Amino acid sequence: YEISTRDWSSDVCSSDLFGASGELTATTVTNNGSIVMTSGGTFTIANGGTLANNATFTRGSGTVRFAGTATVSGTVAFNNVNLDGHVNFGTASTVFGNFTISSTGSINTNAPFYADNSTLIYSAGATTYNRFNEWQSGTTSELRGVPFNVQVNASTTLNMDANGSTTRTCRGSLTINGIFTMGSMSEDILVGQDININTGGALTLGGISG
Repeated sequence: YEISTRDWSSDVCSSDLFGASGELTATTVTNNGSIVMTSGGTFTIANGGTLANNATFTRGSGTVRFAGTATVSGTVAFNNVNLDGHVNFGTASTVFGNFTISSTGSINTNAPFYADNSTLIYSAGATTYNRFNEWQSGTTSELRGVPFNVQVNASTTLNMDANGSTTRTCRGSLTINGIFTMGSMSEDILVGQDININTGGALTLGGISG
């Protein structure tokens, strides 16, 4: 793991940050140089943090974890995101790998864009997760919050009827290892490719047929 030497007390990156297989945690990150995660590694934004990208962000195979409330600004192309807090992704964030939401994760106002072949993963443990701004209405990748693949992990229940019941689109495949329930939802779920219900998984349909 290599980090260019400087005073990190201000958490401002005006030169280069190179990530390998280690982990770096910061609160306020302002990038006026470059953040490079070509070799992987985990970059954690602490609770109450900000990630402001004004220059080059190279996602590589790395993961950005949001440990609590946070705000993202500027154009950021993420590989993997682990969401453990309430985060506003601004107007120009895109996820190219896995976007994994824990039981404490949620979107504040602005979801990211989901690139083709990315996966929105619900991993809330043995709890019910109420769908919210992470999966919004719409049908194309040009709209924030319209996922490509969706996966519900084992033990997790995803409640699609929560927080506004409108038609939702999964542009790719829907994989259910836990429980996917539409509750009393009368609108459609549109799946562009396959629906895979694995051992232990369950799909509960909504209030209308068709």
